[in-house]
Amino acid sequence: MTTITKHLNKFLNRYLSTRIVFCIDMLVSMLASLLMLFLVNLITVKSLLALKPLGVWMVGSFTFSFIFIWAIRTYRIIIRHMTIRALGRFVMVAFCKAMMTGFIFGIVFSFTKVLYLMIIADFFLTCAAFFFLRFAMVVVYDLVKDRL
Repeated sequence: MTTITKHLNKFLNRYLSTRIVFCIDMLVSMLASLLMLFLVNLITVKSLLALKPLGVWMVGSFTFSFIFIWAIRTYRIIIRHMTIRALGRFVMVAFCKAMMTGFIFGIVFSFTKVLYLMIIADFFLTCAAFFFLRFAMVVVYDLVKDRL
């Protein structure tokens, strides 16, 4: 009986951990998009922080982040064993999210040079945020492991 409980606890902990990592990845992706809107708003004349452009970009960002993080399963990447292939999966999520969000934004508003700047900035900020997050997870893991 204790063996069954032990295996069940191990499964639940692993399953809940992937959910937490999925939510953290979503949060980081959304924060990167919000930061991009703020930075592009500082650079350009157009107000991207108005309610409609902000809403369209953030809804698109949330939707496509959810779809591509879930489909490519970056939340299942083991922190200690990340390879270049795993980094490529993060790049793919960031690229697909930025392109699809930009496409929807372009349909709703228009395809301009500012939109291309937004897509590029969102891609690079999301990649940087994902890489920084995984690096921080490794550092926190090492600190916790050393204390135990």
